[in-house]
Amino acid sequence: MGRGATDTKTRILAAAANLFSVHGCSATTMEDILTATGITKGAFYYYFKSKETLCLAVLDEATGQYEQLMESLDRIEEPLDRLRTLLIELVNRNASGRWIWCRLMVRLTNESEPGQPKVQKRIRTFWQWFMNILQNRIEECRRAGQIKAVPDVETQTRMLLWLWTGMITAGNIPTAKANPATLPELLIQAIQI
Repeated sequence: MGRGATDTKTRILAAAANLFSVHGCSATTMEDILTATGITKGAFYYYFKSKETLCLAVLDEATGQYEQLMESLDRIEEPLDRLRTLLIELVNRNASGRWIWCRLMVRLTNESEPGQPKVQKRIRTFWQWFMNILQNRIEECRRAGQIKAVPDVETQTRMLLWLWTGMITAGNIPTAKANPATLPELLIQAIQI
């Protein structure tokens, strides 16, 4: 694949990710994608067999973005700092409006259709992976005595994820840049009821 071909495929993925994060996959039409990218229907089908295939590629990109974020935090040694920094990064990246991956994953999860089993499976796989990451971070903090061991770790993990996805769904993520400790600390406190 030449440079132009790679650029076109990248442009399609970027436009689709943005459109899907705002409108969802179902509400985004092929015409929306073609207009956003400035390509023909034939060019689209050269790279992707269907909108579902495109959605799967977008999900792979989202997972890759989250994996990169997690890898960047692995060098932080203190468990609570690692959890706090993860939450700060998610808050700031989402609040910036440039990092669409939180909104995208929540939007696609909420609209996942039974007629798209591959998409549903990819979404489930992502959330299982992400929940394992959160649970491992919380378990590390519990073992270090940095957060309370009540309630159980599964409940704490679900609570953290529900609070986060609820804020995404409501479109109400305040920036943590003004006071980086505020929202992440509130989330950490909320899971220790």
